[in-house]
Amino acid sequence: MSIIIVGCPRSGTRSAAVHYGVGHENPNPYGISSWYLVPKDPDLPFHTYMNPDDFWRKIHIMRNPLETIRSMHTLMDVSWDFLNKHTGCFVTPTKFSKRGDRNKLGTAAWAWLAWYRLIEKNFEEREVVKVETLREVENVRAKVRPAVTLEELHDVRPGICKEIEAIGRKFKYW
Repeated sequence: MSIIIVGCPRSGTRSAAVHYGVGHENPNPYGISSWYLVPKDPDLPFHTYMNPDDFWRKIHIMRNPLETIRSMHTLMDVSWDFLNKHTGCFVTPTKFSKRGDRNKLGTAAWAWLAWYRLIEKNFEEREVVKVETLREVENVRAKVRPAVTLEELHDVRPGICKEIEAIGRKFKYW
């Protein structure tokens, strides 16, 4: 296969799949786009494991961290279980949905940062593409949600916020 696209949950792997002509969470002859392929784990919830080393082009799809974190509450239970397994966030979907918004935001920020670190560890040689630069991004699941600000994130998880803020600066999101 030629292309593997990975990212954080809710970062735009579906939009990237459309743009690059690869399968989303299921491979096609050109490749695959799936956040589930970040850890080297053959026990995937939705598709068969594929070794990232078998792909000649590795793309990390990046979306504004605050937008991604804001969207993570929509993940399915099985996705939270997978995240927990690989990040140590240890949040059960039931507890996550019953907590207040501040705790949801802090948990989502922690999970986002842990997944970003896992991408850096497992995909050292990668091309980073901002999903906002892809023309297909407007057509895929556009939803309006309340904005999350760095100030709000800082109030909930100051240490994590500083690191997320630095990553956002690195990719010129602010």
